[in-house]
Amino acid sequence: MLAHLAGILTAASSSSSSSNIIVVAILLACVSGLLLLQILLLIIAALLMLSLCVVIVIAIASYIVYRLTSKVRRPTEDDPLLPPNPAKTPLTIFEERGQAKAFPRNGWVATMDGPKLRPLPFEDSAVYHGKVYTVRRPARVWCNLMETPEHAQNAERAYMATRAQHDANIIGICRVYGVLRTQGRQLIFKEKPTRTLEHAIQNKGMKISWNTRLAWAQDVATTLAQAHAQHLPHGNICGKTVLQFGDHAKVDDFGLTVVPGATNLYEFDVDQYGRLFWCLMHRRTPPDSTGEWLASPPKCPVALHTAVMACVSQNKPDFAGVCKILGCAPLRSAPVTVQTTHRPTNPYAAAQGKTPVGTVQAGGEVSGSIWSGLYQ
Repeated sequence: MLAHLAGILTAASSSSSSSNIIVVAILLACVSGLLLLQILLLIIAALLMLSLCVVIVIAIASYIVYRLTSKVRRPTEDDPLLPPNPAKTPLTIFEERGQAKAFPRNGWVATMDGPKLRPLPFEDSAVYHGKVYTVRRPARVWCNLMETPEHAQNAERAYMATRAQHDANIIGICRVYGVLRTQGRQLIFKEKPTRTLEHAIQNKGMKISWNTRLAWAQDVATTLAQAHAQHLPHGNICGKTVLQFGDHAKVDDFGLTVVPGATNLYEFDVDQYGRLFWCLMHRRTPPDSTGEWLASPPKCPVALHTAVMACVSQNKPDFAGVCKILGCAPLRSAPVTVQTTHRPTNPYAAAQGKTPVGTVQAGGEVSGSIWSGLYQ
């Protein structure tokens, strides 16, 4: 096009008529306008590309800063290596629904217009997602129905077990935010983990280093050693009650789902601990009483394999012995005493068929550690 215009201009310049001069001026103006338009479009395109590059750089820099500072920005109370109840306050009872809320699961419900996605009713002894608005935290919610006398009895047992867990104030036990009773339900709000250990075991595509598995085993053994030292057995150590919090593992649901038939909860906890971490070692279900235990996997730390096999053997160590095998300190929380105005209740008495025999001194102080004498 420019070559064609150049030819026209050359022909017009050879003529001296005024009309040709006008044509030349018009053509020059058109060419100048086109060139300016092209330059303007190039500048706009360059600015758009520069803006896009700036946005991408800012996004990448923001992500890097977030990953580098995530642990620094995390609130102190969420640190898994701090006591769950540092102020040693009583278990919080939420008075209003606006303080905490549990979210029901959604499911397909048959209607006149066909299947519809609707909130499902809450179930007894089930776990839900929730939020505690008073502390602005997501929560893991344990639900107990209270529609029948049996439900009410189970809810009271769950409340007493949760209060025992809260009062123990042991590093490595999940924090309890509080309890809400409303609309025939008791909802227990606890800190929400990254995932359960069951998820880590079943998701075989998830890569877990041996150092991480050893660290989780040390965390749980240390927590249970402290709990047993305070006469607080668990009753159901499994993938659903051992939870992952980043690089650490914590224990939850003390006494909520005690396995029936366990005669000695302390030894039972040790055996379940061994089976759980055998699953984590091999990423498969452990054998029954007649099966054979597999050899140590390649690259498995010797301490981890030794501790696990000791826990599933006939002569089981206590958790202080497990900690010694794993090379970790058995205690990291100072023993605590709890001031109370009533005689403490053993939350596992129904499961063990035992009667609480705790001693309350003058002034309401429980003698010894917080559950001293309750399991005699």
